[in-house]
Amino acid sequence: MRSTTKLLATASATGCAVLLAAGPAIARPRPPPIVAWHVVEETTGNWKCGAVVDHPAADGLRMRACVVRNSGGDRQAVLILVNHTGRQVQIHGETNTYIKTNLGGRVRCASSPLQNGFQVGCFSKTQKAKHVSDAHVWMTLNVNGYVKKIEYTLTD
Repeated sequence: MRSTTKLLATASATGCAVLLAAGPAIARPRPPPIVAWHVVEETTGNWKCGAVVDHPAADGLRMRACVVRNSGGDRQAVLILVNHTGRQVQIHGETNTYIKTNLGGRVRCASSPLQNGFQVGCFSKTQKAKHVSDAHVWMTLNVNGYVKKIEYTLTD
């Protein structure tokens, strides 16, 4: 009986020591959600966009970073891409939104074929910004293995 109690006490002490020595568990960050591209017909007055930038993958492939403001003042980043290359290209990208101290709205734009003549957008999550006057977005676009990064800051 005495040796069993001693054995259990030793096992308990060893188990506790192993648990304490293991350290805290580290949570792995969740990857951003993957969202689909949507056809963009036109941009209206509540869209503010940076300059059109040529993508190095092909002549006629143009991109721009935009911020859309809804009626409540919240903001959403949009990566716009238009294909005038004369051929289909394979696209995927990522958008990030920074509004004051709120870093969020990060999404991955799904891998997708983009037909010639189409204009599409990859929309980030909407970020609350009722009392904030600026937003900064940065986006990357991978087309057939060529990566291009663009940034845009909205101040109003």
